[in-house]
Amino acid sequence: MVKNILFTIYQLLGFTAIKRKGLNFFFNIKNKKRHVKLSLNTNVRKTYFESHIAVLGDAEVISSSIGRGTYIGGGCRIINTKVGRFCSIAKDVHIVSGNHPTTDFISTHPMFYLSNNDTIINMGLNCLCKSKFNEYTYVDNQYVVNIGNDVWIGQGVMILNGVSIGDGSVIATGAVVTKDVPPFSIVGGIPAKVIKSRFSDKVIKDISDTKWWNYDIDFLIENVDSFESIEKFRSLSRHIKHD
Repeated sequence: MVKNILFTIYQLLGFTAIKRKGLNFFFNIKNKKRHVKLSLNTNVRKTYFESHIAVLGDAEVISSSIGRGTYIGGGCRIINTKVGRFCSIAKDVHIVSGNHPTTDFISTHPMFYLSNNDTIINMGLNCLCKSKFNEYTYVDNQYVVNIGNDVWIGQGVMILNGVSIGDGSVIATGAVVTKDVPPFSIVGGIPAKVIKSRFSDKVIKDISDTKWWNYDIDFLIENVDSFESIEKFRSLSRHIKHD
């Protein structure tokens, strides 16, 4: 009880925010050569970063893996997610983790199917010895969402747990993604549906086969103009340099 009261006072006085800013400040100094930059207001915990990454504004990134060349906009909530390389994630993108039963169980309320849930315990409604329903859906044994490489996610997108987003895809602003997204497709809507493919099947294969996101960073910088057309890119791919 006393510990909880002291922690509440600690939060009310703003010490948590001050501590977070301090940790982010020293993180930026330590990772300057790797070009990983966190805004001082971000909340980042238990997350692996490659290089050349920016986390902006008041984004929250927890228990995740972020690939190089990726930026994450302010207001994002990225939880238990693997994010590939060179992804462009706009503001207010949220990973929605957690499920409720909609069939079989009479009620969708977690007191009837979850045990040892903090919220239910605090409400005085914990009455089960063992959970009867899987609250989370995972794409593998660690992450609830997998975002591929070179993915552009528009502002305000919500991605449900259990979803994998293919390389090179585009998620339109405000979409709610409930199912896997094919590589190099453009999806939008609630729920999100495929609008069209970005390129022909032949071009998609040509790009996918190169896995350009694994190219050496200096090589990419030197050849940035080759990404403005498929013709130039095909010429570039004959001289690949990987990490």
